[in-house]
Amino acid sequence: MSNTTTTDNPFSQEMVEDYNRFSQYQVTLTQVTDSFNNEVMADRQMAVATLAKYGINEIPENVQQRLDRLKQARRYIFIADVRSRNLAPPPTGRAKAL
Repeated sequence: MSNTTTTDNPFSQEMVEDYNRFSQYQVTLTQVTDSFNNEVMADRQMAVATLAKYGINEIPENVQQRLDRLKQARRYIFIADVRSRNLAPPPTGRAKAL
């Protein structure tokens, strides 16, 4: 897999093609990136809402570091899913009786 990814686009087209190679439900790079960004934004909004309950208006450095680690973990989840599909593709239906 190529390591040509950026912060704004954490996945490469090659990763998505690897994912689609053994998938019944094809996805595009845009779909994967949008889903990832929505999850990251939801995590951030939850942190901001929780901190607001305690009167904290800015995200502290330690919370930001944990949000960054969570973002990285979400990226690795997709990468692990791609790799696992390459090693053992998911079943696509019933096996034919002999």
